Amino acid sequence: MHFHQVLITEQEAGSRLDRVIRRQGITQAIIEKSLRKGLIKVNNMLALANDRLKEGDIINIDHTIKIQAPTSINHPQIDSKLLQQVKDSILYKDTNIIVLNKANNLAVQGGSKIKYSIDHMLDHLCFELSMRPKLVHRLDKETTGILLVARHAKAAAILAEHFKNKNIEKQYIAVIIGKPKNRVGKIVSTIDNSEALTHYKVLGSVNNEFSIVSLLPVTGKKHQLRIHCQLLGYPILGDKKYGVRSKKPLHLHAYKILLNNFMNNKSLEFIAPLPLYIQNMCELAGIKI
Repeated sequence: MHFHQVLITEQEAGSRLDRVIRRQGITQAIIEKSLRKGLIKVNNMLALANDRLKEGDIINIDHTIKIQAPTSINHPQIDSKLLQQVKDSILYKDTNIIVLNKANNLAVQGGSKIKYSIDHMLDHLCFELSMRPKLVHRLDKETTGILLVARHAKAAAILAEHFKNKNIEKQYIAVIIGKPKNRVGKIVSTIDNSEALTHYKVLGSVNNEFSIVSLLPVTGKKHQLRIHCQLLGYPILGDKKYGVRSKKPLHLHAYKILLNNFMNNKSLEFIAPLPLYIQNMCELAGIKI
């Protein structure tokens, strides 16, 4: 019996069997039917579509199953100008991760009212690898700044573990309405039935009307920083949900991220330049970030 063989690399380790096979241009229905018939095996053994693969595993695909080149797979249609803007926003790229400086008003994940998102574009961000990159965290649509994207399943699993174990340090820069009495402090509250903690530091102010603050989230709850600034009594400028209605964009930026003991036990630090509207507020406050 003749087979087409696929060797699982270190980068593909941890991927589901069916997702690896789909990259060969085989539909999900054919994959599942072929697995039941034994026309697709892993290490010469029967397998399931949701089996997780290990480095060195060999997938045997029977020659009767039509194989297409990965480049022939149809990608979803994406606005070419927007895609180029996302590619231009790449701060760093290696074989494990892509670091983006996400723009304002760009969703990370799709939804019923979302036409384009970062998730929609991942098929176009494979570059030299065959695997589709994976989202490992998210930013609100209105929030700008650093977004980490894993380039393969192993990196995604490690990043997920790092987020879970708080092995990733994040710093946000925000412009809030008003000036807190305490220059340094912490905000503790309950969000989604568990404790949420944020440390803050006032970096400067504009006529006591606005303040530029550094926000260090210890936990990672949905809308945590926006909620905490509201609870502090000084909502983020441009926050239409938790603050004062305004035509201004949300002045919240994921500025810095530190990955401690990442792959090969090295630490990586990334900084995303501030958007112009936050830079302008910093200049008015007489500070440089």
